[in-house]
Formats: sequence, structure tokens, C-alpha cells
Amino acid sequence: MADAIQTRIHEGRSGALPELREVWRDCLPRCPPEQQLFSFEWFDCWTRTYGTRPPWIGRTHVITAHLPDGTTVAVLPLAERRSQGLTWLSLAGFYQPLRSFPAVPEHAAATGAALTRALLRDLRGWDVLRFGPWDNASPERAALMQALATQAHHRLVIPRGRTIVNRIEPTFDPYAASKSIKRIESYSRRFLREPGAEINHVSNPDVTSADALFRNLGAIEERSWLAREGGDLRFATDADRAFWTRVTERALTPGGQLDVWIASLGGKPLGFRVVLSSGPASYMIANQFDEQAGEFRLGWVLYLHHLREAVARGTRLIDSAPDDLHYKSRLGGEEAEMREDLICFRNSLKGLALSRALRGLQASKAWLGARPGFARRLADRLPRI
Repeated sequence: MADAIQTRIHEGRSGALPELREVWRDCLPRCPPEQQLFSFEWFDCWTRTYGTRPPWIGRTHVITAHLPDGTTVAVLPLAERRSQGLTWLSLAGFYQPLRSFPAVPEHAAATGAALTRALLRDLRGWDVLRFGPWDNASPERAALMQALATQAHHRLVIPRGRTIVNRIEPTFDPYAASKSIKRIESYSRRFLREPGAEINHVSNPDVTSADALFRNLGAIEERSWLAREGGDLRFATDADRAFWTRVTERALTPGGQLDVWIASLGGKPLGFRVVLSSGPASYMIANQFDEQAGEFRLGWVLYLHHLREAVARGTRLIDSAPDDLHYKSRLGGEEAEMREDLICFRNSLKGLALSRALRGLQASKAWLGARPGFARRLADRLPRI
């Protein structure tokens, strides 16, 4: 069946995707509800905002897969970057869930094999392929990972932690009886008793509202523990806010996919929770609060608002990203599939040498990072993979 699926390679320049809007729209409606986030508009906004910023060089490569009658069954968008003297190809887009691609599940195995053949045999000029971090919970990712594991002779898999999910009950009654939820409800009541306290739910805003919204989120991030510890902020720069405003206007609001809860006190935004929803799944994208408002437990309070909305909508699963299991398990979270970075190299002597070099670097970072003091600081100075 893999031989029956034909692939085509399309190239874009100057940070733009090749004009495949109609091909994309032919494929996406036949994909599962969870994949409706993977629109042409999402990836086009990402490449136009970030695709020309170093180390990205403005080139994109999109592989489309088709049945013999021409029906599109998958679209794999890749962005090109230069790092450490090498040419890397990675899936365009941010973190899971937006680092995947649309694929019709009925043909997942054959499509994965055909895409892998195109990557390893037909697409020229790259040294390293990188997919992830993602898990194999969906058919398109599992099939591509399996095909690459079979056909790519030189590869490196880096575990990044297990996905943490909440499986949602059909009614709120089981939660209402929970001691944890009762405690969070008490936190919510305490916060809302403060003069000028309010919690607003913003759903699918227009472009003017979205611009102001993401500026407020950026201001909260700047006062969060994540900023203090040098973490990855989502709304901190003008480019970040422009991206989110643009993708909200073009994709998220038309698709009814964006929800944001903001807690404010006296008109000052103090905490937020950003959620993208598609079909039966809801994805927590970012959740931060002003460190000076730590006493209000706003992370938990806003989760409660999200949970109530999820139950009301019939959502079956909340994906809360990896890490912080101790905290998230108190909200009903449980570990699911392992998220991994899959790094592949060409089936050549150069690919073998590169795979061994990166494998050695990864092992060194892990060994040094497990030791205290200078060794751990040295691990932090080694190049990130």
C-alpha cells in the first residue's frame, strides 16, 4: 500500500509556505477532530513570524501524500534551520499539540512509510531531521515514528517526560465531591472576596481584543517564576504577540478553538490560563501568574474554571503537557505516553558520524547534569540538542 501512495515535495522561501492552501483544505476535513488545529493558517503564521529568524533561514519544505486518484491523505510541513554547521529540518510550529501534521488515519501506516521514503530518498540537502517533542498517541505520529525507526539506520531518541492528562467525567458531580476540588473552590471564593477581584473568560476574540489580550498575558509572564528562572515564555516579545494575534484572527477564532481565563485584581491582570481545544481534546498551552499573587493559588483556581467549561462542553481529555506530576496529579492528572525527540540522520558515513557525535554529547550532558556543583553548571553550558 505504501507504494500506492505518491508523494510530492514543495518548497517555500522567505518564510512563506508554498501555496498549498487548497490541498491542505482537501485533506484536513477528513482528518480526526483532534487534528483540526493543524491548519494551513497555523503553520503559515508560524513560518512568517519565526521562519526567517535565526537559526531558521526562511526555507520550508512541505511533503504531500496522495492516493492514486489524487486525493490528499497527509501534509508534512518542515522548516529549515542552520545550527552547529549543520542543516536541520524540523516540523514547523510550536510544542505539542501544534507540532504535528494532518493525516487521514485510514492510511496512517502506508502514509508514514511513504513520507519516510520521501524524507530519506527524495528530499536533498539536509543533515539532520528532528521530530518532536511529541508522543505516539495519535495515528499519524505513531506511524511516522515506526517507519523512521525501520528505515532510518542512524537515529537518536531523547525522552522528554510523559504527557500528563486528565480524563474528564461526563458530569461535574464526581468533582464536586472531591476534597481537592472543594479546596480549590475555597481558594476561588477567597480570591473573589478581594475588592476588585474578577475572573474573565475570553473565548475566540476578534483581532483588536486579541492584541490587547496577549499584551496582558505577556505582562503577567514577565512577573512570573518562569521569567525569573529563564524559562521559555510564550507571549514575551513583540514577535510572540504578533504571532498569537495573527493566528487567532486567521485560524483559532474562526475554528472556535481558543479559550483564555484571566484573573485580575483592581484592573491589574495577575494570572492566566490559555487553552486550545479541538474535538474531544483540550490542550493547556500556558498557565502563569504574578509571583506577588502566589497567595491566591491562581493556577489551581483557573484550572477549576477550565475544568467546569470542559465538562459543560463534553470534552473527554485535558492534555496538561509534561512535568510537575506532583502538582498536576492533585488535580486528577495522570501520566500517559512518553514524549520524545526523534532525531534522524542520513543513511551514510556522515550520518553515522553525526549520530555518534550527538549521542556522545547527549550522554555527556546527562552524566554531568546528574552531578552537583561545577559538573551541573558545565552540563548547562554544553550545546542544547
